[in-house]
Amino acid sequence: MRVITPGRPQQGWSKECRCTGSGNGGGGCGAVLLVEQPDLYLTFQSDYGGGRETFVTFRCVGCGVETDIDDVPWSVRGELPSKRDWETRRANAAMANAVHIDNRDAAASCPWEPTDGPTGPSTGSDDPEDYPDPHARPRRRGMDL
Repeated sequence: MRVITPGRPQQGWSKECRCTGSGNGGGGCGAVLLVEQPDLYLTFQSDYGGGRETFVTFRCVGCGVETDIDDVPWSVRGELPSKRDWETRRANAAMANAVHIDNRDAAASCPWEPTDGPTGPSTGSDDPEDYPDPHARPRRRGMDL
């Protein structure tokens, strides 16, 4: 066999699914979703006899209800995280994408100009030589406290 025109490389897995809440008490919103591999995680159900069933689950972005799905290839199932790991990854990704204010930016937008700190004038320097003794008594505008 020869490739005449190369196709696109396969990346992940996806399937159209309906939010039904199947396997999780129902209550789905009925939305039709394009569920991709990063949306999937494994959930487990154990019985008193020591048996354990594994399910492939997704959480609807519209209503938050979990739905178990079938027909996921074993090659994909083997790469899926547990629900706990999936939630941890999502939380870490959300924190990484959050906007953090740099302290220098916050200081630059400060409406008042800090002129004297508790141990002396503020120089803005990182050099320890530019700062007074941190163990000295605090002074304000030439007055001893």
